Amino acid sequence: MQEHTPHDPPDLEDAYRRLRQIGFSQAVFEFIYITQEGQKVEVAPDRARVLVRNTENLTQRIYNAAEGPPWTESFVEDVKAGVYGQPPKGATTRMSL
Repeated sequence: MQEHTPHDPPDLEDAYRRLRQIGFSQAVFEFIYITQEGQKVEVAPDRARVLVRNTENLTQRIYNAAEGPPWTESFVEDVKAGVYGQPPKGATTRMSL
């Protein structure tokens, strides 16, 4: 599972915040930045995609991070739609997104 670090890019901070708002722990997800050449990078200005994996049920999707609206928008829509499963029992939504 991925640990939060003070060096996380701002878009990842946004993803963490929004996950908490809809009842998921960020620790349930693994975020892997991938360059156009397919090489993994932690933080790079030329990053093109983000692979997101739910580490509990192994559901994963790839989001375009290089152009267009922020990838976090599509990711949060998928989480809300149940693509990654349901939040842990007892988790509550603190606010609507």
